Amino acid sequence: MREPLFTRRLAASEIPFKYERFWQSLLGFGLPFSTLYYGIQYVMFLVASDWRPWPYPWAPMLVSASITTVVVSLIWWLLMREIAVWKRKNQSSGSSKSE
Repeated sequence: MREPLFTRRLAASEIPFKYERFWQSLLGFGLPFSTLYYGIQYVMFLVASDWRPWPYPWAPMLVSASITTVVVSLIWWLLMREIAVWKRKNQSSGSSKSE
């Protein structure tokens, strides 16, 4: 069974090595993801309220944004770590075969 094109391109790039540590994943992927997601949600709230100054529920949104950031970063970190391990294993087995 062939691998999907996205997986092959991701494994061939250096992206998995950039996110090997959880903090790199948190700052490099989770925080931008949550900022974009909740920023769009806030703009939709403003548009739906006809740009009136309705009170926005900041406290629950900050809690859910924090949880979302950690969960998304964890999933991304686990995926990148698995791809990095798989890539290193394939590189080491490929180099031992060429000897």
